[in-house]
Amino acid sequence: MGTNTLFATAGPVESIVEHEIRIRAYEIYKRHGSREGHELDNWLPAEYEVLRQKGISVAPHNKRFPYR
Repeated sequence: MGTNTLFATAGPVESIVEHEIRIRAYEIYKRHGSREGHELDNWLPAEYEVLRQKGISVAPHNKRFPYR
């Protein structure tokens, strides 16, 4: 079983934040009809929302942000 580089180098805080982003991305995925093949369309707004909630300044990845 291979080791994911992200998890091999991420500390506890990074792992928690990534987990929160995954949960939010799944919520977005469900809200948009569970459409397959749109992982980034779900991940990027989730990442933006979670990091912004934590007070981390982030720029939106494109003009569709934030997803509403």
